[in-house]
Amino acid sequence: MDALTSGGDMPAEAIREFAHILGTEEVWLARLEYRSPSLAVWPALSSSDLEGAVRQTHKRWKLYLDRIQQSEVLDSVTYTNSAGLRFDNQIGDILIHVALHGCVSCCRAASRAAAGSLFGDLSTEEETVGTAGDRCPLT
Repeated sequence: MDALTSGGDMPAEAIREFAHILGTEEVWLARLEYRSPSLAVWPALSSSDLEGAVRQTHKRWKLYLDRIQQSEVLDSVTYTNSAGLRFDNQIGDILIHVALHGCVSCCRAASRAAAGSLFGDLSTEEETVGTAGDRCPLT
């Protein structure tokens, strides 16, 4: 977090990917709570906006996870995605998806931050989980 908010030489692609993590976490939490999200899937956040967004997202997720009961993870949530398609998924499946998406996107952000290093640049959206994971500096 310090590297992203210090105003240093962080590539815009790394900031964009980290903002995407926050945006998707907020969108999924809003779906679980049946409310409108406060961030877009790809929010336009500056490095100075990130810390506040991280604090807010963390606070909301902590409140949600503290109150959810184990038996509720099998409950379903119906939502409409950004393309207007309607879905029905179990809460447990959504929680796993959010965690895995965050891991993959974090690897992309780290890779973009380290562009030109040993790990190379995973700059295309076509990269798959397997490919990104094989070159991820965090695995």
